[in-house]
Amino acid sequence: MFEGDDYTGGGALDLALSGRSAGGGKVTKVFFNLSVANTAPTAPGNLASNVQCDRVMLSWSAASDNETPAAALSYNLRVGTTPGGSQIMSPQADPSTGARRVVEMGNVQLGSTAWLRLPAGIYFWSVQAVDAAYMGSPFAAEGSFTVPFATTPHITQVARPAAD
Repeated sequence: MFEGDDYTGGGALDLALSGRSAGGGKVTKVFFNLSVANTAPTAPGNLASNVQCDRVMLSWSAASDNETPAAALSYNLRVGTTPGGSQIMSPQADPSTGARRVVEMGNVQLGSTAWLRLPAGIYFWSVQAVDAAYMGSPFAAEGSFTVPFATTPHITQVARPAAD
């Protein structure tokens, strides 16, 4: 499991460098436990859902972090059809611990809203903040919403054969 830039899990950032020496040879160096410690951001708050027919706008309040400004935090969304599930949108993080499984921004990037188009059903969702070192916050308390009816099919006009 990879948690941000803390490869060893020691609570401090680690750094790996790879390249070529002046003589052309391959060089890889790993520096463990640099003096800069990184703390996880707080969980986002105030989860809200606004359902409009088959579309839903999910929103939340910005999280905070000791090392990353709030405007630079990205967000990672989980949406499922069961409590705690991620059948619709996977967060690429452990939903119980928030530990990230990838080294990248959250799946909804920057900002504090996401729009989804979904079929009728009951959905469960949560979001986590991701800092500049790609460390994830705990997931916010789970919310739920209901999409009341299925998407209306798009109707196009059918051409009729010309009369004789």
